[in-house]
Amino acid sequence: MMKKKVLILSASEGHASLAEAIKGVVEESFLVREVKLINDFGFYQFFYRFLPSTFKWVWELGNRKVARELIELYVDERHADKIRQEIKRYSPDLVVTTYFLYQYELNRLRQENDFRWINIVHDPVSILPMEVARDADYNFGFGREMVEVGLKEGIERQKLVEVGWLVREEFYKDLTLRERNQILVRWGLETNKRTMVVCGGSEGTNVILKILPDLMDERVGQQFQIIFVAGSNRLLKRTVEKLEVFMKKTNKLVPKIKVFGFTTKMPDILRVADVVVGKAGPNLLFESVAAKKPFVAITHIEGQESGNLDLIRKYKLGWVTEKRKEFKSWLKEVLDNPSLLSQWDDYLAKMARRNWQGLQKTKTIIEELLNE
Repeated sequence: MMKKKVLILSASEGHASLAEAIKGVVEESFLVREVKLINDFGFYQFFYRFLPSTFKWVWELGNRKVARELIELYVDERHADKIRQEIKRYSPDLVVTTYFLYQYELNRLRQENDFRWINIVHDPVSILPMEVARDADYNFGFGREMVEVGLKEGIERQKLVEVGWLVREEFYKDLTLRERNQILVRWGLETNKRTMVVCGGSEGTNVILKILPDLMDERVGQQFQIIFVAGSNRLLKRTVEKLEVFMKKTNKLVPKIKVFGFTTKMPDILRVADVVVGKAGPNLLFESVAAKKPFVAITHIEGQESGNLDLIRKYKLGWVTEKRKEFKSWLKEVLDNPSLLSQWDDYLAKMARRNWQGLQKTKTIIEELLNE
């Protein structure tokens, strides 16, 4: 029997991470094709790297009807033909979208083509109404916040499914001590020190540079080594590398640093970590949770990611230290009492189980949908 076909319409940034999570649980049973037809992120990238705290006014425009109409016109002009051609060429039985811009054209295409549709809502808490697809068979989202937005948009309750946050299976796999040590040695790091991961997200926000002077300290070096992930921001990567070289010339006792740019090694990076420090984007946050590592939020994209700070506090997933003095205070406390890093273990494990169960629920619904 010919396998059913699943088409995942994705984009870069965290949308691709959601797509990979879906792909991972369905590719054994179905033919899966993932494509990124919409990648217009230049404008967003600027705020991401340089001015995340000023993005709120842009985000709030998404609540206005005129913004939706302009976006629909934009998609129709720039991307509709590509989406239509992809649907015609692949002829999918199921379309999964991880980015809301696809839904305008899919609403029209469903009238002419016989496919099912699942829309993944790509923000966990701070959700714009346009992220929820009225004509999809299902909308999958983190929790109650997505359901409330969907109901206000007039979408039937049965089309709004809470699945937690979808994270690739690799992040959940525990490492043995031997596996952990092998990874650290391969990266030129030590096996007898705690490892702090500092991550600027997929695009590499420059805001994380504010904490570097606090990390380049002898006392930090006594207890921690640092894995720095700069994402696709090459300037950020070079800056950190040059800073390490300079600091090593003046003081041999500062922490050892391993710097990555954009990398596919995030599962290993987070699994060898003792703590993760970075921008409070949902994918990095919940990938850290899947690896059961506490998270320290030092910045976020205002508006879009504001609710993520509340998530960290509500579910006890780590700390929020967006002001430099708050981070310095947190760092001092942890250096004085390293056992603080394990105080959230039970809460992290609970959230990891919730998200894992949501991933399995997603798999079950897709299988049922395609086997009807």
